[in-house]
Parts: sequence; structure tokens; C-alpha cells
Amino acid sequence: MSSLAILILTHNEEENIVPVVENAKKCTNEVIIIDSGSTDQTVALAKEHGAKVSFRAWTDDFSAQRNFALEQTKADWVL
Repeated sequence: MSSLAILILTHNEEENIVPVVENAKKCTNEVIIIDSGSTDQTVALAKEHGAKVSFRAWTDDFSAQRNFALEQTKADWVL
């Protein structure tokens, strides 16, 4: 069976992260947050709701952030 991961790039998204993670979990068990240095409760809330959280500093390069995110999973399919 194919596996699916949902990757979410974040920075200071505490107002949105809980519903985003909860909705992503309706599709897959592997929800991965790549945070770029939030100073609010984004990381804590994401972890509390079952997401795997990794950090990568933002370098003004969306592709680099996305490619780092892709390295965090072995899923066959990634959203």
C-alpha cells in the first residue's frame, strides 16, 4: 500500500495550526511541520496535536525549505 505524508511549512501560525493539523490527520497519520523559527505557540500546538516538527531557518528560498521537508519523510506520496 502507498503511504502519504502532508508537509506544512510554518512561521508564527498559532491561530491556524491546530485546525490545519487536525484536517491533515483526516487524510494521513504523517503530518510534518517544518517551522522556520516561530516565536509564538505554533511548534507546541503542532506537537500537542500529533504533528512531527522539524526546524529549518528561512533563507528566502522556498525550494530549499520544501526540499528539506521532503527529506523528513519516506512516504510514497507527499502533499
